[in-house]
Amino acid sequence: MTNLISKIFFLYFLGVASSFAGEHDHHGGNLANERPQPILSNSIFNLESKWTNQEGKTNKLSALRGKVTVLAMTYTSCQAACPIITANMKQIENKLPDKTKNKVHFAIFSFDHQKDVPEKLKGYASKQSLDLNRWSLFQGSKSGVQELALILGIKYKRDSKGDFEHSNVITVVDSEGLIKHQQIGLNADSAETLAIITKLNP
Repeated sequence: MTNLISKIFFLYFLGVASSFAGEHDHHGGNLANERPQPILSNSIFNLESKWTNQEGKTNKLSALRGKVTVLAMTYTSCQAACPIITANMKQIENKLPDKTKNKVHFAIFSFDHQKDVPEKLKGYASKQSLDLNRWSLFQGSKSGVQELALILGIKYKRDSKGDFEHSNVITVVDSEGLIKHQQIGLNADSAETLAIITKLNP
């Protein structure tokens, strides 16, 4: 665990965040279709950071262990890419057969650790008609957001207006939290994503 955290912050202080220099288009800019570089060898469930869901319950990511999870990093006040990412995740959910769908969890992790409190997350879930039997939305700490983004290979930066420029990525992790697939960009073809989810749930 110590080695994992050390690796994460080594990458961070090497200047991973500085890769945003020159990216000015809101909510993704040229990052939108940039291929992420996730840390595939480490489970996201090994992270020590704690996250609070839309019900106000706080746990480590390891609480998600046991089901395939389809996840993305967005934030609720985003008016551009984030609603599309959520819609793309819902499309994946709706295309899964019922026997598979019930074995899959969907999760959204907010970039905005300050504003996306549980009440706001729950309101967003209602607005987006998310089934909270299958979906969870999470608020983390600043360092927790950094850790998860780096494991997933997602780049993000807060701009002067308080919005976020960020990669547009949907990630599939297996029941042990290992990254198995990433769907990159908005409205991307989900055929491979669906095939991998189905394969992970025989």
